[in-house]
Amino acid sequence: MKKLLFLCLALTLAACEDDTKDVTEKNIPETPPHGLKMKMKAGYFTHKFFYHSNGFIDSISISRNSVESEKFTYNNLNQVVEVRYHSGHPDFPQYDTDEITYYTYNSLDQIEIAETYDKNNTLIRSESYTYNSDGSMNNPSMIVKDENLILQKTGTDMSEYMFDSFPNPYYNIYPKAYRTIKYINKNNIIERKDTFGGTTLVYPSVLKYNSQNYIIEQRIENAPLDSDDYNEFFY
Repeated sequence: MKKLLFLCLALTLAACEDDTKDVTEKNIPETPPHGLKMKMKAGYFTHKFFYHSNGFIDSISISRNSVESEKFTYNNLNQVVEVRYHSGHPDFPQYDTDEITYYTYNSLDQIEIAETYDKNNTLIRSESYTYNSDGSMNNPSMIVKDENLILQKTGTDMSEYMFDSFPNPYYNIYPKAYRTIKYINKNNIIERKDTFGGTTLVYPSVLKYNSQNYIIEQRIENAPLDSDDYNEFFY
């Protein structure tokens, strides 16, 4: 009887220890992957990046003929809970846009719902997300492998992507749950192949890297005119 009581007590303590471990792990704030942080991306548009004290992105400004910005708010687990978006048109202020998106998480720390409101606090968009067993998005039109979007389908049209083995500079500036719903790749695209209406077009990317294998220059060959086909990256 004493041996049986001792065994029950040991199992109970082990279960409590596992529960405590799970709670502790769930309460640990996420930290960014190691790597360089972008300060600017210059090309058809100019992107400037600013960082929160938690190491993730705080805000992004995008400029050309208009000015756009995104501002990120985090909870105590460093999850994105709010993003404010602004689009300003100096010459045509009637086209200015202000939106705010709120994110709700499930018990697995995945984003479950995103609700977007306009400047009048009217709900203009609501999206819900489900996931595969590997944590990728449950979306048959978007196929992800090894954290890279390799295939995107719309009806009979599709885009296929090939990647290098080096870090995508966008990968380490967002928390994991936000990266997942936005399909932010782990690596860099080196070729895109579009198939539509029986026609296939191929767009190779010529990339130059620094000594830490981060891209410093990107050129997309065969890209349409007035597209974002050439960029330089600064860290």
